[in-house]
Amino acid sequence: MSSTGEKCEENNDEPTLELALKNIENDFAFVGITEFFDESLLFLKDELGWRTDPHYVTLNASREKKIEVSLDVDDETIEVIRECNRLDAKLYEHCRTVFQGKPEDESSSMGERVRKFRCRNACYQRLVKNPYSMLESIKTILSKGKHKLIDMIK
Repeated sequence: MSSTGEKCEENNDEPTLELALKNIENDFAFVGITEFFDESLLFLKDELGWRTDPHYVTLNASREKKIEVSLDVDDETIEVIRECNRLDAKLYEHCRTVFQGKPEDESSSMGERVRKFRCRNACYQRLVKNPYSMLESIKTILSKGKHKLIDMIK
């Protein structure tokens, strides 16, 4: 093990990674990816045979998609962090590859399903956070016409 690797935990080795991959393959019904949270929920719904979409309320989340942080970290520390997380990164990449390889629903593309899901979930979030704001949303949707409302909630 390199001097960098000596600072890592003992079970940061290939057999541990292989065991983790085997456990995911054999013992997990589903693995989602944070960056694809909504897609993950829809795949989970399909996998478990749920008849209705799950809904959620986002709490304590940044409005910024990417937060720039400037840290003064030396190259040696960065290398130690990379080495200690090397197998985690491999595990993540494997799961992400499997996730992105999932077949899309034949009735509609995943992009369209996600768009509609996000629209319905936004309404749900408004209702849960402030029931009165939902009334305003309904008025706005209805002002666009009945067909738009039906398209949005299908």
